[in-house]
Amino acid sequence: MVYTSALAGEAMNTPQTLMREYVLGAVSSETPLPPDPAGEARLATAVAGARSGPEPDAPELPETVDGVRYDFRANDVGNTSFVIRFEDNSAILSSEDADGITDLTVGMDGRFLTSATLPVAVRGEWRDENTSVIEYRVLGQVERGTIEFTFEDDIARVTSWQSVGGTTETIVADRTF
Repeated sequence: MVYTSALAGEAMNTPQTLMREYVLGAVSSETPLPPDPAGEARLATAVAGARSGPEPDAPELPETVDGVRYDFRANDVGNTSFVIRFEDNSAILSSEDADGITDLTVGMDGRFLTSATLPVAVRGEWRDENTSVIEYRVLGQVERGTIEFTFEDDIARVTSWQSVGGTTETIVADRTF
């Protein structure tokens, strides 16, 4: 493939050109790059900012849902129940299906949190007093999606959307007493 520039006499910075002129020369050189204290300081600041993430908001988490079990009505997905338990600025979403119980740790303060057993990063928020939305990303994959929980009286409507395939499904669950 030939890349052309709209500017007369200007070379195009194609990926191959950048690799050949900058990367290969840097990694194969016998001499180190000259010190760059200003660049190192900018890099250290950027790394510290990325490591800490945004300042957490202290969300108000509704007590009416905390620890309550909801049993799904018959569905094609195979889910049988879920429970949400709040802890500080996070939540544990426990969902059950034929394979057992899966726990996801959800950052409720704007930060994505990861679970010990699954390669998934999850964060959530309460959009209003009845609606919670959870956003997830499968680490190392392109898959991501949202799960919206709408609580009305003793019923929860759980709507999930997945980026891969763009599928949306809604399942209804009843509060267990």
